[in-house]
Amino acid sequence: MTDSNADDRLVRLETAVAHLQHDLEQMHQALVSLHVEFKGSRDQMAQFERRLRQLAEPPEIRDPAEERPPHY
Repeated sequence: MTDSNADDRLVRLETAVAHLQHDLEQMHQALVSLHVEFKGSRDQMAQFERRLRQLAEPPEIRDPAEERPPHY
């Protein structure tokens, strides 16, 4: 193998590695973005579940005859 062929091969390999590093960084950023979105959705779902449980609880039954007016 001549020096020129070795140099060309090295340049191609370094170029390929640089492209792979760029692609890997883009995939990492996409994964981070999806994680943030998923966490937000999970938190929102937990809030909905808490609210649904509150709505499913029977209402408090109060007897107006037993309540004292506010001026007492």
